[in-house]
Amino acid sequence: MRNRVSFALSDLAISGLLDRPKRGLYLPTSRGQELIRNTNKKKVTKRKIDRSKKIKI
Repeated sequence: MRNRVSFALSDLAISGLLDRPKRGLYLPTSRGQELIRNTNKKKVTKRKIDRSKKIKI
């Protein structure tokens, strides 16, 4: 279970939907808040997260 949560948090951070300002603290970014507002909170899927991924260089 811990592994699944870690992967989910990692995907959200890579997508730019979640910010990790310090260890153990996770905050939604403005893009993450917009995604939650525009979709049913129970229907945020991996597919929706993948669509919103931003490119990091």
